Amino acid sequence: MGSLAMTFRKTFYHTIKTVLFVIGIAVSTSVVAQQAFDEEYYRTAFAAADTDGDGFVSEEEAVRDLIRLYISTDTNADEVISDSELTDYDPAAFNRIDGNADGQLSFMEVLEERLADFAAADTNKDGRLSLEEVLIYARENR
Repeated sequence: MGSLAMTFRKTFYHTIKTVLFVIGIAVSTSVVAQQAFDEEYYRTAFAAADTDGDGFVSEEEAVRDLIRLYISTDTNADEVISDSELTDYDPAAFNRIDGNADGQLSFMEVLEERLADFAAADTNKDGRLSLEEVLIYARENR
């Protein structure tokens, strides 16, 4: 797996709750087990999601980033993510995101989480995330 794909996969794990949406952006009850705050990780994830290079991640860029991450994480290409496709994850967060309790994360379940995190991180409500907003959100919600 190439380094870009590995970065996206890592980003997805750390930011499945953040849909951040995050850019994959990080979060409070992320599917990944809690880890020490790593600002460089978030800077790298932000740069990867800011595809137009304007210094902000729009909702559209965040969704495109999620699509790439979701596809790369769905290793068996069955269009859902099961716990067997994740490593070092938080089962309680997985179950919370799994809205229909079928033991799998559909794209729509993950998208809903990511959009909610995007909205929460967008403190000035301009429809885009600055690196500062992402870092603050990640620190407060990890």
